[in-house]
Amino acid sequence: MICSGDIIKLGRHTIICADSTDIQTYKKLLQDTKVDLVLTSPPYNAGILAPKLLAKSKILDNGLYLNKYQDNLTKQDYYNFCINTLNNISHFVKKNIRYFGMFHTIKNQETIMVI
Repeated sequence: MICSGDIIKLGRHTIICADSTDIQTYKKLLQDTKVDLVLTSPPYNAGILAPKLLAKSKILDNGLYLNKYQDNLTKQDYYNFCINTLNNISHFVKKNIRYFGMFHTIKNQETIMVI
């Protein structure tokens, strides 16, 4: 079982199971390393819709996985969550790199454009 704070090595790649809004997560994972690429897919902010959308999901246990992690934020709180995550990432990237992310919210049925 993977727990919060666990670091997993996959060949030459490393991932961490932790809070992306906490700068210490990146320090623990990357130390002094600067990355070339950022690919992220934060929670969709599905909230109460999650059980309906994922009712047949065996992995997410009827959507409870999403609700357990407070995936029902207000529009402003979700926006702040995304911005805080990107701000943390920005300390650990090389200059002129590309960010790729799926920043959208199901609950508000919109895409958050982050530039």
